[in-house]
This record gives sequence, structure tokens and C-alpha cells, in this order.
Amino acid sequence: MKTLIMDPLLRINKVHYYWVTGILLLILAYQLAPLFAGFFNTTTAVLDAAVWQLLLFSILTFLALLTISWYLLCAAWSTLGLPNIHFMVLQFKDLSSWKQLSFYYACFALLFFGAVACVAAIF
Repeated sequence: MKTLIMDPLLRINKVHYYWVTGILLLILAYQLAPLFAGFFNTTTAVLDAAVWQLLLFSILTFLALLTISWYLLCAAWSTLGLPNIHFMVLQFKDLSSWKQLSFYYACFALLFFGAVACVAAIF
């Protein structure tokens, strides 16, 4: 007879657990940012503390957009009938080193511009 695991955090793997823990810590930091700003400097105005809250909010927004886009990519990948991800990784490893480097650079640039766009949208 099998026993059901009722705790939802035990059913997910460690990578997802770390994501959930990190996001919960960022939400906690978002809520406590004005208190920390006032704790270290008693002359802190409300706007000074709000800047740190906006920065944390933009980080949370960026992480939420990354997570949503990843799940949409996974759903679209299986729906469109594209090749398996392991096959794509093997094809990537066959590329020359400069093509791999340009792909890494393009991915970094897109992530960086996405983060800058989140910060610009919040501020």
C-alpha cells in the first residue's frame, strides 16, 4: 500500500524548491525594506525606503517573467512537436566554439535587456 505525500514542497525537486525559497525571501525582503532602511539611518525619508522597494519589485517582476516564459516555452515545445531537448543540446555541442559563444552572448544580452526593461518599467 502506498502512502500519499501531502506536503507539496516534498513533491518538487530541489531546483524548484530553491526557486520557491528564493522568491519567498525576496517577497519578505520587499516587505521589510522600509524597516531596514529606517533601522540603519533614522533620518531616512519614506522615498528613500521606497527606492529599495521598487528595486526589489523589479527583481521579482523579472523573475516572474522568466518563470512564466519558461513554462510557456515548455508548453509550446511539446505542443508544436519540436525535437527533444536532448537532441537540441547534442546539435548545440556540434557547433563551432565561436557560434556557441555568440549564442551565449545573445542569450545574456536578451536577459540583460529584459532585466533593464523591468527596472525601467517599475521606476
